[in-house]
Amino acid sequence: MRRLAIAITFLGTLLQAQSIIEGGTWTYSRAGGMQTLAAADVPDGTPTMLRVVTTVATPSTPWDSQMSRVLPPAIASGRWFRFRLWARSETRSRIGLIHELNSSPFSKSLSSMIALTPEWKEYAIAYQTAAYAASGSALRIQAGFTVGTIELANIRLEDFGPQAEPPQSINLDIFGGQEVNSDWREAAQARIREHRMSDLQIAVVDAEDKPIPGAKVQVEQLSHAFRFGTAVADGPLFANTADGERYRLELKRLFNYVVTENALKWGFNNGSGYPVADRMLRWFEDNGLPARGHVLVWPNYEHLPTSVRNLRGEDLRRAVEFHVRDYVDKTRGRVVAWDVVNEAFTNTEVLRDGGRDLLWKSFQWAREVNPDIDLVYNDYNISNVRAGANDTHRNAVLAIIRELLDNGAPVTALGDQAHMGVPLTPIPRVLEAWDELSQFGLPIEITEFDVTFGGPRDEEAQARYLDDYLTAAFSHPNIRSFLMWGFWDGAHWLANQGAGLFRRDWTSRPMLDTYERLVFRDWWTRAEGVTDDDGAYQIRAFRGKHRVTISIEGQEPKSYDLDLTAEPGLLRIQM
Repeated sequence: MRRLAIAITFLGTLLQAQSIIEGGTWTYSRAGGMQTLAAADVPDGTPTMLRVVTTVATPSTPWDSQMSRVLPPAIASGRWFRFRLWARSETRSRIGLIHELNSSPFSKSLSSMIALTPEWKEYAIAYQTAAYAASGSALRIQAGFTVGTIELANIRLEDFGPQAEPPQSINLDIFGGQEVNSDWREAAQARIREHRMSDLQIAVVDAEDKPIPGAKVQVEQLSHAFRFGTAVADGPLFANTADGERYRLELKRLFNYVVTENALKWGFNNGSGYPVADRMLRWFEDNGLPARGHVLVWPNYEHLPTSVRNLRGEDLRRAVEFHVRDYVDKTRGRVVAWDVVNEAFTNTEVLRDGGRDLLWKSFQWAREVNPDIDLVYNDYNISNVRAGANDTHRNAVLAIIRELLDNGAPVTALGDQAHMGVPLTPIPRVLEAWDELSQFGLPIEITEFDVTFGGPRDEEAQARYLDDYLTAAFSHPNIRSFLMWGFWDGAHWLANQGAGLFRRDWTSRPMLDTYERLVFRDWWTRAEGVTDDDGAYQIRAFRGKHRVTISIEGQEPKSYDLDLTAEPGLLRIQM
């Protein structure tokens, strides 16, 4: 591991806005490949630069080739920092700018990818920090995305304090140089009309079964057939506070589908957490919200109760089987789907030590206990292509699904977590990824959606991407549900990156306006008209529950509820 002297100056807790090239210590994770050179042509006149040459690249693990710098001072939560540097690459390589915890689980305040050009450009990426102890965090510059040459100069870390507004980012390209257009939208709208709407025919007749022309007809949608959902945290769900009350209100107002964020995980409360899940499931039932179960087997030891972590071989297998059967039985009739196995490409310890066949036997055990429930394989980096950086992961997921099916696993649906990060995936490529996933002939659920830029903020761009992604999902014939992984920054795993529809104080982000416009206006049937000479009125309506009200002068209006499915809806009303 090579070390280079690079300066970083601290004034108390302030990181001074100056070059950190000349002193201090950075390390590089590969032998050789990094050197300090004169840099006469950097536009700001910086005299030296770093040149990094990557000869081996694994895009799925770009940290295999990276520069690192531990930050000595403690850092308070909520301060605005800006990672700033000049960079170029004759090979148009990508780099990742990271500020993270310098130990497991390596939680990040900043994770941004930049597509470099052969010309020098200045980049400044602003982000808000989490809290870090002294020497507890590190800066990284990841270079392992592609083979090539990268040159860096005048690297700075700037501290703007806990101000309300973020400092300006420079040359922030959330799509990483990829082509972005809206050419896909016309076809998507056509698919929405085809796959999310059905004909609704209403015939109004009198007591002698004769048509009544000119009757006023009103159609008002009550709910969607397509499921729009969110992960639910137990804390605010049961909080006897103003936040808890608002959380419950918005949950019921915005969503018709839910998933337990943590309470049904095996390791929750060290394996003793089912009473919390039981209480949540009762609340969901009482409020008419169908629920998903997440997750039966997440096959690394860190996700298991401590009582199971030291088991191996047959003892481990018995523990897994008992847990699968126990939780599927306890939740019978209370959840409509289970994530049976989660992330089996990157979480392999249980399969290694208990037997690879646990991957498909977990599905078989779940099916033996409940023959009716949906059984889902769930993973990430499927539609989150990130300009090819996640291709290795996505291809591995496709291989795991084929392995499951080839070994008789009764998989009935596939989960795309869809944690969308920079560089964002253009929608045509997202649609291609879902088409690839559709090769197995199984429905797809978007199970854990969020969109962030790795720390930088652009809430309008965030809302535009939600608009595009949700429109694409609603248009794809194999997708049947869309769930966010939380909706309020007070209970969101990426609150520090501004991922919620609501900020911590319940003010709304532009994403909320986008979501409400699509789900409750653009894709919501409100129609009125009059019957024709044959007493008939026909429209094309979004699938779901509707209320039809018929009004004739001199009579009390009559209302009828119907559930519009993929088949044409036929309603004959006698006045």
